[in-house]
Order: sequence, then structure tokens, then C-alpha cells
Amino acid sequence: ALSAQNFTSLDGGVKTVGEVMMSAKDTINNLTYIGGLFKSVNGIPVNNIAMFDGTNWSELGAGIEGTIITMKVINGELYVAGNIQSAGGMPVNNIAKWNGTSWSGVGQGLPYVIRELEYFQNKIYITGFLVNTPTSYLVSFDGTSWSSNLGSFDRNVNGIFVKNNDLIIYGYFQLFNTDSVNGIISYNGSSFYYFPKSKNPKIFHYIF
Repeated sequence: ALSAQNFTSLDGGVKTVGEVMMSAKDTINNLTYIGGLFKSVNGIPVNNIAMFDGTNWSELGAGIEGTIITMKVINGELYVAGNIQSAGGMPVNNIAKWNGTSWSGVGQGLPYVIRELEYFQNKIYITGFLVNTPTSYLVSFDGTSWSSNLGSFDRNVNGIFVKNNDLIIYGYFQLFNTDSVNGIISYNGSSFYYFPKSKNPKIFHYIF
């Protein structure tokens, strides 16, 4: 979780009723968003999410009901995901978008609790899991609809990020679909690449 000390440059610090767990920066509009489990920021009532415009904190409509696990600004719009039931008072399925004035769902949403979210080759990629199961899934959103499942992992995915024109996915998993892997795979937009355990390459240079 993030403490108020992470935001000492913002309005003299942040005093919340609850816990700030993450932040996201909108470099296009010079805005900072914070998310977590909190009901006020510096005395301003909010609902688990707030925005700082360089001078003032404000709510984002009716905010978020549920648990925000990941958030990211993509093309000037804020995407939040996790175990989310509603955004702005509107029912959503675990992912929502704030366009600067209002909330909306992202397609039909997803049945998964979403752990990670990344933007790659004009698509949004997420990893998520079904409650009470160890399996994680990878799917993408093209701006209109969600893809079918692109692949599954036998254990948690800890992170996804873009490097050298590849989407890098890493975690505690040892299986991707039915193939043995070593906790990390890459995706170039059409094909997956991974390293069999038997070769045991120095793959973690992708992360650092």
C-alpha cells in the first residue's frame, strides 16, 4: 500500500480516511489519480478513488464500489480494474473507464478478478482469475470487444509490461496452457515465446 508520504508534493500531502493502495499519472492532462479503500481525501468525500489536478483534490463521480487492484491512464482516460461491482453508480464487471467527466464499462467487462492491466499494440491486455481457483487468464480488448481467452497460467501472474516491442508476462506460474515455462513468457502480438525449464536461460533480465 502507498502511504501519504508518497504524495508529499501533492497539496502538502494526503490525509485519507482509509488506505491509498496505488496511483496513476495522466501526463497528457497533468492529473494524478489515487485508488484504494478510502472515503475522503483531505476532508473531501470520495469513494475509493480521487484525482489531483495540481491544485485541488476531487471525487470522480460516485467513485468505485469494490476493490481496485490495478489502474492505468491510456490515451488520456483512466482505466481501473480489480474486483469491482460498480463505477459511478453503474454496474460493471470488474473493469471501468473514466473519460474525465463520467464512468463507463469496458465492453461487457469480464468474469475474472483482474490483477494486471497493460496497453500494447492498440489493445488493452489484462490478466485475471476466477475466485477460488489458482488459474490465471490472459485476454485483450480492442476498443470494441474482448477477445476469447488467449492463454491460461497454472498460478498467479505477478506483472505484465511492455519492453522492446513485446508484452512481457511474469509470475509464479510453471505452465502456460499445457507447456512448461519458467515463470515468464513474451508475446509479440501474434505469437508467444517462452523458455523451457530444461534450458533455464537468464530470462529475468526482462524484469530489471
